[in-house]
Amino acid sequence: MNPNVLATLTTAPLRELLRADIRLTDVFYRHKLDFCCGGHQTLAQAAERAHAPLERVLEDLENQLRFGSGKPLGAEKWPLHFLVEYIELIHHAYTRDALTTLAPAVAKVLQKHGRLHPELDTVAELFVALNEELQAHLQKEERILFPYIVRLEQAAAGQPFAPAPFGTVQNPIRMMEAEHDDAGRLLEQLAEVTGQFTPPADACNTYCFVYRRLQELDTDLRLHIHLENNILFPRALALELQLSA
Repeated sequence: MNPNVLATLTTAPLRELLRADIRLTDVFYRHKLDFCCGGHQTLAQAAERAHAPLERVLEDLENQLRFGSGKPLGAEKWPLHFLVEYIELIHHAYTRDALTTLAPAVAKVLQKHGRLHPELDTVAELFVALNEELQAHLQKEERILFPYIVRLEQAAAGQPFAPAPFGTVQNPIRMMEAEHDDAGRLLEQLAEVTGQFTPPADACNTYCFVYRRLQELDTDLRLHIHLENNILFPRALALELQLSA
């Protein structure tokens, strides 16, 4: 790899790399780099935190950039109303479905296997906390923050605009980012207590389903949070600043 490109990748924040090419999420997932809540980290910092060899990460990034299939998502260029709708219809809908499906399955696995696998008590406690956190979080975004962001876009197009009761969009964004951090920590704890979502040898089908679904939720939520923290929220803040000026 060209030394200049190598230096750029190493020192670039993860969020900037993903804005350039969303396909790089495949590499970040593989090496467990935190690109959602930790999107401000440089690639080198994220690799060090994840105990991932930087040379191997760079090699995988180079292969993805050269040979990876698909086109960049380009969400940083979408109209804000479309980005909001995409997040709600794709990621919010998936999150609600996953949580609703998991709730009875987690309780069933705890009841059937809790005696032999006491870690399931912790899994159930963490899941209940995650479920409560995310259900409330999605409602606040959909009822308060997202409609305001759409109104900002409409105001930029010349429509009448009324200031928000919360003062500046930075206030709810700060709260949402804090809640993203909380959800991320809960998922990290779930990953740790489940051995990175690896079911034991005596796991039944429901047991395996729960761990697989939790891992899928973890994967989707990372991309979900990236779209909000690193693309939607900064664009909303910049647009509000532009309108106020």
